[in-house]
Amino acid sequence: MTEPLSTHAEERSVAQYLLPCRSVSLNVYRIPAKGRPGFPVALFLPGVMAYPPLTCHWVMPLTERFDVIVGALPGHGASGEVLSVTLFDFAMEYAALLDRYVRTPRAIQVVGESFGGLIALALARLRPERFGSLLLLDTPFQLTPPPIAPLLGQLWRTNPSVYHRRILLEICGFDPASDVTHFTISLLPMATAIKVPCAMLAGNQASASTMALPPSMVSDADLAALHQANPAIKILPRLQHAGHCALVEDPAGCLAALTDMVDD
Repeated sequence: MTEPLSTHAEERSVAQYLLPCRSVSLNVYRIPAKGRPGFPVALFLPGVMAYPPLTCHWVMPLTERFDVIVGALPGHGASGEVLSVTLFDFAMEYAALLDRYVRTPRAIQVVGESFGGLIALALARLRPERFGSLLLLDTPFQLTPPPIAPLLGQLWRTNPSVYHRRILLEICGFDPASDVTHFTISLLPMATAIKVPCAMLAGNQASASTMALPPSMVSDADLAALHQANPAIKILPRLQHAGHCALVEDPAGCLAALTDMVDD
């Protein structure tokens, strides 16, 4: 299924698809709608509760150097709801997406924003041969301590969803309906097994942004623990003018980081 989507950049057409994958169909956007010879392909996996059409607007700056595929998470947009709510069950849907529909012989650059970075790490373990690089945008590995939990609850209440609540409960240990954290968990072991070129780009914990968006959810201690867990993961300098929503607040910085990884 294809459907046109209007964008702020007239030179960038967007195609929307609903593609059968492993157990559900995924809502996928391609920007621009037709591939451009010589442009690397970047797969963008957004954070939990991200609104897909708005995500397409946010990733538009990346199209200066990349043909971008945006994958709406299961249960988001028109994507189906995966029965078993785990990071690896979600990642297996994207593995099927790559196997069936992204047949380019070129390596794919993967960008995982926040929660999407955790799914990208799971995907990297399933299909390492498809990755050129992996860029994590302010991806938290400690779930869900303050201040992450209250922000998730506030975001969920703006558009309550039974399935999004399941994701937060079963993966993050947090119930947004009651603001109760049932358990916290460290997902650093996921980083130890990564065998693809990978970098973490965190925002500023005291963001100078004027957009009233949340600060970084990744502390200096988190970055140190990530480096200790896997020294091969490159810890990039924090973005000085962006918090947790790195791509929204500093798209140029995100584009430069992704470009540098490809050029390396």
